[in-house]
Amino acid sequence: MKEEQEDTREVERRIYEHELHAYRQNPSLSRAMHLTTTGSTYPATSPLFGTLFSETIPDASAVLPRALEIAEEIVKNTSTVSTYLMRELMYRGPDGAEKTHLLDSKILYELISGSDNKEGVRSFLEKRPARFTGTMEKDAPAAYPWWDPVDVGVRAKAVKAVDVTKSKL
Repeated sequence: MKEEQEDTREVERRIYEHELHAYRQNPSLSRAMHLTTTGSTYPATSPLFGTLFSETIPDASAVLPRALEIAEEIVKNTSTVSTYLMRELMYRGPDGAEKTHLLDSKILYELISGSDNKEGVRSFLEKRPARFTGTMEKDAPAAYPWWDPVDVGVRAKAVKAVDVTKSKL
């Protein structure tokens, strides 16, 4: 049992999940298309959702407490910098496995020398909980942000509705 706990701790303290592009290669695109294009309503337990949800909670009153438990785990066990970067790479990763691999490598190379990685290693060796202090403001890798920002400053203007009851036709 002790060996299992040590293995789990090592996984919790990793600085960054390398090869995130594997998560973006979604084999269930046909199910997603079915869910989004049919207009039907399905329960969370429907096979169409597959493994979309990490877990389902049958009692609605237990959802918030469980969400807070998960949030507590994230705060307690992970680096804010690495968690944020992994999420951004999943949502805003480059197109294609090769480009994503190259970006992964750049980010990992910089994070290895960062304060959170050093703290993760130190806490593992000292067998104590990690105290990650890194922030995106001071510890973001040079590659961040890697996507082209979308200019949302100019928005389309609404067209006035035409009163069809007063048509001249």
